[in-house]
Amino acid sequence: NKGSADGMERGHVLALWSAGENVIDKTDPARPTIKLPDERHGMLFVFRVFDRMSYALILRVQQPVKPGDRFTQP
Repeated sequence: NKGSADGMERGHVLALWSAGENVIDKTDPARPTIKLPDERHGMLFVFRVFDRMSYALILRVQQPVKPGDRFTQP
């Protein structure tokens, strides 16, 4: 949902991030839940840009891409 109105341009290379998991802290007797940091797991190349939408090719990926993954500048 990002396009030229958001500053996206043809040729941009973007990093793909997956949300960090929530895990239980086994070292604490209270067993609180901890959110791990987000992980970078791929690269995208923007090849077509419209006003409110862009198309990108996945150049490299370490895990399957799923809904909720986000992208940023590398």
